Amino acid sequence: MTTTTSVPVYPGALVVADIGATNTRFALATPEGGAFRLARISSYPCSSAQGLGELLGRYLGELGDARPERACLAIAGPNDGRKGIITNLGWSVDAAGIARELGLSHVLLANDFAALASAAPTLGEGATQLLKPGTARADGPISVLGPGTGLGVALVVPHGGGYTTVSTEGGHMGFAPVTPAEIALCAHVREQLPHVSIESLLCGAGLTRIHGFVSGAAGLPAADVSAGALAGTDAHCVAAVGMFIAILGSVAGDVALVHGATGGVMIGGGIVPRLRPLLADSAFCERFLSKEPMRALLGQIPVRLITAEHVALHGAAALYWQQRA
Repeated sequence: MTTTTSVPVYPGALVVADIGATNTRFALATPEGGAFRLARISSYPCSSAQGLGELLGRYLGELGDARPERACLAIAGPNDGRKGIITNLGWSVDAAGIARELGLSHVLLANDFAALASAAPTLGEGATQLLKPGTARADGPISVLGPGTGLGVALVVPHGGGYTTVSTEGGHMGFAPVTPAEIALCAHVREQLPHVSIESLLCGAGLTRIHGFVSGAAGLPAADVSAGALAGTDAHCVAAVGMFIAILGSVAGDVALVHGATGGVMIGGGIVPRLRPLLADSAFCERFLSKEPMRALLGQIPVRLITAEHVALHGAAALYWQQRA
């Protein structure tokens, strides 16, 4: 899925951040051969601060004299590059205010999944795992989605010898159950939530909800459900993860059709890479394809799992210079 494009020129180092609802990761991104080298990578639990400015200030303090004057902060929530909200934390973020407070010349906000997506077209086979074969078109859009604390969805479109990244809130689309068990699951979750979105199920809390439905008890934490399924020691965990992966396959196919993703689909996020041993024998591919009369079209689209670390940090650096160009 790698596409050759012109090599950009980046004029300087900057701080990049990937801010989720659970952890925030910072790095110093330095231009290197048309891409970026990451250094001084640090991670902080979001619960250790009252806001993003506090976390960034902590990191800049660690950099000392090495601190640059610019930053791109990829946040898990909607924003316009200047102001935004980290949805699952309820934090409001003002880029100009953070810049003034911390003495930076410029701060840009980006969507965290848009940052991940912006790096996706350049990921080689060593950074991904093939989940479903196909032939990616070099001029085709690429869909990127992935469950973590929430569900990120973004679109990458070839443009002008490079790429344009479109952030979305696609995780909040309504859940469309396929099987009788999923119809019952949807009714079960609707008793808890006013809107059953795909993010309601395809995230850490969603895996807990699915486990609670399957077991008929209080759902286990997502990490415990994953561990039980991987070990094969708990039938409820195995069933919950199987349902989770099947739903992800359906949603990935839906997103591919909406985006016209003839350039391929890439799966990221914090949950699915941990479940790699279970993917080959899962219902993922069949559920991705099972959308008559579009089965033949979807059969041509490759699906890859992003396995490399810190992809969103590389993407945040690329997005910064894309926006400043």
